[in-house]
Amino acid sequence: MPDPKVYVTAFFCERLLNEEGGVLSAIRMTDTWLFNAASATSPNAVALVETTFVVGLKCETPKDAIVTITGIQPDAEKFGSRDFPVKLSGGINGHAIVMPLLFQVKQFGMHWMEVSVDGVLTQRTPLLAKMVDQ
Repeated sequence: MPDPKVYVTAFFCERLLNEEGGVLSAIRMTDTWLFNAASATSPNAVALVETTFVVGLKCETPKDAIVTITGIQPDAEKFGSRDFPVKLSGGINGHAIVMPLLFQVKQFGMHWMEVSVDGVLTQRTPLLAKMVDQ
């Protein structure tokens, strides 16, 4: 019997509410952060992204899996990776990984969060850090 497929969804949001009955509500879903060019280029400036990365996982049948989340900078360098062991019970019951993030933007441009399940890339979610003139 083939290994059951894991279905993945992922997004960034400002915050996530865990409401009655385990219902999750995402507040301000976004994938773009704008930084003022004048303030970002001053000698002591630090461009920070503070967000929450949410990964939802479901599977038709029960399955144990290792989910790996990896950050990728615009130059394709990794800026962090973490493994999450998950136990999926199958059907409507899934699993959510809620990952608060705070990181310094070292390069402006398109960043990616990659989600792999058991070593197989299943999702890439973009995060744009952009400098703008004010």
